[in-house]
Amino acid sequence: MSSLPYDKVAASLQSLEACIRTTGCIENPFMYLSFCALTVIPEIRVTERGGVFEVDAFADVPLFSSPPKK
Repeated sequence: MSSLPYDKVAASLQSLEACIRTTGCIENPFMYLSFCALTVIPEIRVTERGGVFEVDAFADVPLFSSPPKK
């Protein structure tokens, strides 16, 4: 959602997608992200707290892993 006019939002999205294509990412990565919050996907959710939540384990999913302890 945005308060900007459609043409500006569309141009910004096209610019982001062009940038992402240079990294070798999957096609339409932002569309994939939009499905993560659907209630029909019960295993994992993107939360408003700013992270990923695993429903089955009822725990936040760490976004970065720590190096193994020696």
